[in-house]
Amino acid sequence: MVEVDEVDSEDSSCNPEETDNDSCNASDYSDYDSKELEVLAKERKRTINDKFFEYKELHRFMTFKDIAKARRFISLHALANGYNLAIKKNSKRFRVVCQNVCNFFCLISGEKNCSGVSVKTLMGKHKCDDPCGNYKVSATTLAYYFKEKLQAKPKYKIKDIRVDLKIAFNINASFRKCKRAKRMIWEKMEGSFCDDYKKLVGYTNSLLESKVGSDVSLKVLLIEEKRQLLRMYICFDALKFKAGLRPFIGLDGTFLKGKAKGQLLCVLGQDSINYIYPIAWAIVHKECKATWLWFVKLLQQSLSLNNGEGITLILDMQKELAGIPCPHAIKELLYKESDPREEIHWWYTKEAYLLTYHSKLQPVSGPKLWKIDPAEAIELPPWVTLAGRPPTTRKRDKD
Repeated sequence: MVEVDEVDSEDSSCNPEETDNDSCNASDYSDYDSKELEVLAKERKRTINDKFFEYKELHRFMTFKDIAKARRFISLHALANGYNLAIKKNSKRFRVVCQNVCNFFCLISGEKNCSGVSVKTLMGKHKCDDPCGNYKVSATTLAYYFKEKLQAKPKYKIKDIRVDLKIAFNINASFRKCKRAKRMIWEKMEGSFCDDYKKLVGYTNSLLESKVGSDVSLKVLLIEEKRQLLRMYICFDALKFKAGLRPFIGLDGTFLKGKAKGQLLCVLGQDSINYIYPIAWAIVHKECKATWLWFVKLLQQSLSLNNGEGITLILDMQKELAGIPCPHAIKELLYKESDPREEIHWWYTKEAYLLTYHSKLQPVSGPKLWKIDPAEAIELPPWVTLAGRPPTTRKRDKD
């Protein structure tokens, strides 16, 4: 089931007494000729690594997709080699000269028969020794270099960025420049993060098209003509309660951190060999009785629980359940000429395991195939002030 409801602010609130407390998709190259495709292919082969090996060399007739790509290559080329290069540009071409005593000169301009640009003139050799005052080590260049590292390690500190630059390129970048680069990365990441929320309706429709029998509920809060995510519930048909699962259901919730705040509510089961089995989950703006009742009601409909006969609801899934005889018991059974396999519980049989995992989780089509209507774009959930007194001391990370 799919619900895209527009509710007012009163329906989204919980009473105080209720409160418990960038992609790798392929581009469409149909409008390019063979020469332009060759330029694009060379651009895609260049990768980012610690030493910028793909950006070390600059030779005549090297081609680029456009002026912006060429300027970025020159910036990374200067960083990789420690050159103090300056770009003198206009809209269609630009010249690159060395700021030191070198007679290096490079001219990059457009091609006649295609939309790409190439190195037309390359003269002189570098004699630079000290890269510490590298002019082209801008915040933009550093942001491009450290983007993947910051994504993999969000707590990447500025002092670590400066140390890594010194080790890799022998460059003393200022603290303010590294701070600007880190801020640029975060702003770009948060922007793409907000854009994903605008595709939630398309994602919801895609889920139902590819996963028949799945349950999806989406509630939208309408405030001053702005549509904000209020609640979202997902229960895939392949993950619904199976005969091979133990008759236990665990409910829990946790805070969401980062740009979008809220609560993640989840329902977990336990398979035949005591492994955690995800059943359903939901995103809510706040954890309270109203959101929990909404979540449990949808769960009851998805799993056909009726009044919950035969199901135990628990909050702690960490306790293990016994079912296999210990080695001493097996030894005693063998001594009495009994088959130990007859004393093993049915949950540990192959039949129980196959009953749990016989369903297949079908893939979902990519964002390019989603039907996205700009009028249905959704923004981040509303900010909710948590109950209780806010902390007064700053939480510092250990060095």
